[in-house]
Amino acid sequence: MRDKQLWPRLLLAALFAALIFAFIESTPRHGSHPLEAFVTYYCGGTAVRAGVDPYATASVLGCEQRNEPGILPADVAEPAVLPPFALAAFSVFALLPYHVAGMLFLALSLGALLGAAVAVARVTGLRTVVPFGAFAYLCGFVNLSFGEIVPIVLFGLCFAGWALTRERYVAVAVGLALALLEPNVAVPAALAVFVREGKMRLPLAILAAAAILASCALGPQSLWHYVHDVLPLHAWAEISAVDQYSSTWIAHWLGAPDRLALTLGSAFSLLGWIVGVAVAIRVADRLRAPAALVYVPVAFALVLPLFVHDLQLPLGIPAALLIACRGRQRALAWTGVVLSAFPWAPGYFWHPTYPLLLFAVIAVALGAIVSRQERVAFAAALIVAYAAIDRLLSGAHRLIASSDATTTVPRDADPALASLGWGEYLWAGSRELTLGLLAGKLLSFAGPLAVAAAAILELRDPD
Repeated sequence: MRDKQLWPRLLLAALFAALIFAFIESTPRHGSHPLEAFVTYYCGGTAVRAGVDPYATASVLGCEQRNEPGILPADVAEPAVLPPFALAAFSVFALLPYHVAGMLFLALSLGALLGAAVAVARVTGLRTVVPFGAFAYLCGFVNLSFGEIVPIVLFGLCFAGWALTRERYVAVAVGLALALLEPNVAVPAALAVFVREGKMRLPLAILAAAAILASCALGPQSLWHYVHDVLPLHAWAEISAVDQYSSTWIAHWLGAPDRLALTLGSAFSLLGWIVGVAVAIRVADRLRAPAALVYVPVAFALVLPLFVHDLQLPLGIPAALLIACRGRQRALAWTGVVLSAFPWAPGYFWHPTYPLLLFAVIAVALGAIVSRQERVAFAAALIVAYAAIDRLLSGAHRLIASSDATTTVPRDADPALASLGWGEYLWAGSRELTLGLLAGKLLSFAGPLAVAAAAILELRDPD
């Protein structure tokens, strides 16, 4: 019995060590810029402290070029398109020197990743090493490599789901506050909780009031400026971005005009929110799992929305793990876990990541398969398949389609906003869609779709 309790802990320690090793050894692949996303948050927080518009090029360009020179052309700033209350929170990091703040952010992200795994394990009954294995590669290693905010958001969602099962309503609000750093995936979770849990309405109302007050640090009209000016322009800027996994991107490559592509993306996002909230409420009742109110809407928000990056796709894993452990759609849910846990775009698999991939696959197999022999076979097959697919995708250079690099800048675009220059920079990039890129994207698209399908099919099964 003691040995059975020891080896999952050893595997968890090995996973954590492999994650650190992969991050350190892979940093040279990013040149000298392992925090290229964090610098945008930091400089946005610096702009808030200075009392200027954090979404304007002039407010953040100097800070980004000073702290991470050479990432972008000297006249282009990458915008931090977080809501005003989130940038107000990042103004605390701006009190510290940049590299000190970056190391603190990385430490918090690692802690958030482990905390998310613990929370999901408490909800599902899995060993902690299983969700940590599912989170470690794409949500952990890849996001840490870019200094992204996704691990913090993941922790907020997982913690809120756990707190809801314990009826700790203030803690739920705290978790959702962290998750709302990325409102495009967290808002439907908050709506589902608000609709279904009457005792959460006051805490959520207080949370909304606090977000509005925090946003006032940027000015009384900051939220309107963000929703009316910043978000539409940034959605246009990212239409053709290679790391977009949205219905907008699909419509663009099918030849739709920009405005139509954005309209379709907005419609799909709204549909995903509505269906996600409705399905989450029924799944929570069917499985007697209140955490589904938080986890399931996020999975639907990731299905072909207006705007979503590949690094956000693992946010659907908690819903998949919950259904896999508490529902009847185990096979489909575990398929969603595997497809969402690993990056399928060409070139993400290289030697420093081998130990991390090995331990992550073993951890997922530990939860997905009952028999020890089947676990070994599953892990070996998945590792070989992933390595083979990665090599195949990396070598699949056949051109499928090319896109016209010209676009029409929105007529009402504010020329001061950083998203305008960012969009022109992205639109000037590669316009080629290769077979390897398309195949990898299809596998990534399938992850959230599998989780959403498992949730819907769960409602068709008899009690």
